[in-house]
Amino acid sequence: MLTDLRRLLDREPTGHTEADFRDAAQALLSRQFLYLDQEREARHYRLILRNFEYFRDLFDALGWQIHADQDFGYVGLLPDDEESYLPLDLEETQLLFVARLIFEEGVEARETREGRVHVDAEDLLARYEALTRRERPRLQAFRQ
Repeated sequence: MLTDLRRLLDREPTGHTEADFRDAAQALLSRQFLYLDQEREARHYRLILRNFEYFRDLFDALGWQIHADQDFGYVGLLPDDEESYLPLDLEETQLLFVARLIFEEGVEARETREGRVHVDAEDLLARYEALTRRERPRLQAFRQ
């Protein structure tokens, strides 16, 4: 991969350095999705799209699949199928569904900040009880 990067940098006089490629890869790994309309992510998004084959091969070697959609302006990184399966118990699954419902309601109410909907843990647990008609998860299980 390093020799591929060296050849890529030698062929294209874009002014990008190895550090730029490393920063773009790190940003994608840490955020999982990069968006063109996000100011702090746009330069990484553009670098990855310009050198998509290099990044596809890089992440493929690590067991990840890179996806890009220029119409919607995002680049995403997903684990291969065998790495993406995470068994959840019923309580974990229901808690995720409640969190997703709260997120969707927050988006519809335009209560997002930087793509996130903030909710108090007490409100999340109260919604969990109301929607599932079950006891709240124990504190240790909730933290996990």
